[in-house]
Amino acid sequence: MRSLDPDHLRSFLAFCEGGTLLRAAQAVGRSPAALTAQMKLLEEAAGGPILERTGRTLALTPLGEVLRAEARSILQAHEAALSRLRGERAEERVALGISHDFADTRLEDCLRGFSTAHPGARLVLHVGTSAYLNRLRDDGALDVAITPGPVTEAEVTGETRLPMEWLAAPDIAEGARPEVLPMALLPPPCDYRTAALAALQARAVAWRVAVESQGLAGLEAALGAGLAVTARTRRWAGARFVTPPADWGLPPLPSLTYRLILRPGSGETPRALARACAALFPG
Repeated sequence: MRSLDPDHLRSFLAFCEGGTLLRAAQAVGRSPAALTAQMKLLEEAAGGPILERTGRTLALTPLGEVLRAEARSILQAHEAALSRLRGERAEERVALGISHDFADTRLEDCLRGFSTAHPGARLVLHVGTSAYLNRLRDDGALDVAITPGPVTEAEVTGETRLPMEWLAAPDIAEGARPEVLPMALLPPPCDYRTAALAALQARAVAWRVAVESQGLAGLEAALGAGLAVTARTRRWAGARFVTPPADWGLPPLPSLTYRLILRPGSGETPRALARACAALFPG
């Protein structure tokens, strides 16, 4: 029986986080063919298929879900063992997951204060969409999270509501609304996408997906180039983009509730990180 190679597990987790073999291969610096070969070796070690094709996409099998739950703890134990063998001083690892709406504003001040108080901590920072962060939370990979995702047993230490706004480049917003509204969106599942399209459908506003980006950098580029309109928060947009005028007739948008979340049973170091991140929430 083959063993669970740590490099293969890292590639597997990259697939779990990226959703496709191509994005996983890019994340770990391998070709798609090499990554596919690693998945086959993992399947041999696990004793069955871990990926299955559903239509045109790959998804985890039940065995793959079990492996995903175990892979992170295996890798963490592997890294800790190597550190002990090398005689390195053990550092406490703490993982923070945060949405772009908060990471782009004052996060550096929070991290600076936390690092000053806990210089020995090793911070793992994940910045991404709520869907990505919620997957990490489900896998037990986050100690602290700032996300609008659902909360079950986690401890909520802060909460704020951010209004959504229609956003466009200033020169686009100065003109008339297009007959068919071009939208720049993240792929589903996405809370912003769901809310924006539901609002447009309720008002019977014609729309089309002009740009679909895997990340907010692509969304920003699409808006800056005048290709489309999107729905995000003012906190994310800053002064770069403006809300189209009222005569565009765009429907009102809801607010999203963001929460500062601690993993159950967290120790002092994650709690200290959560206290530092609380500065991102209004008092």
